[in-house]
Amino acid sequence: MKKIDDNSDRARISKAPAFAFKLVLALAFLFCLSTLLASSSAQTKRPANPRAGTSPTPVPQNPNANRKGVGPVIGPQRGAVVVPQQPPKLELIVDRDHAQVGEILKFTLTPPSLVLRSKFVFTMDFGDRTPPVQQPNSTEFLHEYRSNGDFTAAVTVSPPPGNQTLMASPAMKKIVTVHIEHAQLFVTPSVELGQHLAFTTTRLSQDFRYRFVFGDTFFPGDWQELPQATHVYFVPNTYQAHVEIGRMLRGVVLQVDSSEPKPIEVKAPAIPAVSFTVSPAPVVAGSPATFVAESVFSDPNVRYRFDFGDSSPPSEWREMREASHTYSPGGPYTAFAEMAVLNRGVMTTIAFSAKKQITVASRSTGGEESAQASVTPKARESRVDPWLKLLIVAVLVLAVASSVLKWGFSAHPPTFHPHPDDGAADVNVRSNSLGIDYQIALNRNLGKGHFEIHWDTSSLIASIRREDG
Repeated sequence: MKKIDDNSDRARISKAPAFAFKLVLALAFLFCLSTLLASSSAQTKRPANPRAGTSPTPVPQNPNANRKGVGPVIGPQRGAVVVPQQPPKLELIVDRDHAQVGEILKFTLTPPSLVLRSKFVFTMDFGDRTPPVQQPNSTEFLHEYRSNGDFTAAVTVSPPPGNQTLMASPAMKKIVTVHIEHAQLFVTPSVELGQHLAFTTTRLSQDFRYRFVFGDTFFPGDWQELPQATHVYFVPNTYQAHVEIGRMLRGVVLQVDSSEPKPIEVKAPAIPAVSFTVSPAPVVAGSPATFVAESVFSDPNVRYRFDFGDSSPPSEWREMREASHTYSPGGPYTAFAEMAVLNRGVMTTIAFSAKKQITVASRSTGGEESAQASVTPKARESRVDPWLKLLIVAVLVLAVASSVLKWGFSAHPPTFHPHPDDGAADVNVRSNSLGIDYQIALNRNLGKGHFEIHWDTSSLIASIRREDG
């Protein structure tokens, strides 16, 4: 038989317990290390129970357990006391406390370091009966109020459901008040007919649209991107204007607000809204006459046309204020001008001029008759002119006749210088009130002879009668 070495066997037996003890220590160290790592990451799990027959492993206390705003406390073992973590102390700030319906307000929780990566839940109530909003790991809340008034917004901090390491605090409720008002329309309350009037409102963000309603039946505003517009009123009256606010969503404008109506008084101008003139003067039948409208309006949508008063139809509606027409035959005609507004393809008449009588001269009269628009003072002048001309002619005739008669009655008698031939019998002189009658008797036995008569002064009538008796 083999002899056993007692010393060596005892040595191997004594080493076996030492190796097992070291292995147990290594496993225990790894287990504790994994437990600590798991508890620090999740902070909600408890460490595993130690093996039976061994003493429990102590759990270190979190030095930040009693500080507010820090992560939750690592839970102790079964039977230990849990101290819930207090909610963080935050402030709720709104970017502005006065806004308009449809504007977006931004609410901010500060400081951000206590909100980001926090286990607490932040619930935002905007005070306008819309559902509360929860946004984890976010410091900003955006909201749009759809009606006007005063609203109280509040944020509540609470732990998530089932988490016993976080403390809910109803007292942790921050409140802010915002005032939401209707859109405002800015416009001059009084304007004269035909003048351009400017309408403006508050500019909002780029996704908003504006529509101006002017209160008349002309050009109701369409949705537009600019918060201003211009308008012309064509009829004197008092109108109620307002502006509507809409938001562009998926290519469609949805109205979100409307301003209060504002009264606008449109006054009639001192001059007629439309009148016209006719040229040339005089107008002759068969020759073109030019009609020109005069208006207080400068709007490009205004149109004009003329009714010439004869059997021809009125002129076409035109943007130009001028038209040409030829009358035939001559005579009096009554014409007038008409003004309208082109509103979405429909012509709406808004004013008429006063009617004027146009006298057209016939071509056979040489165009002496006037074509001016007849009014009462000018008609009187045309009746007075012939009598004035007759009076002037009569005065001239009387002046000339007076001069002639005065000269005739006051003329000096002429002096007679006879030169009779030899043998002349005699010379007889007979006078009257208008002159002197000279008679010469010649001797028939002699030649005919000759004589001359000379006047010392000018004479209007001279009569020489010769007789060969």
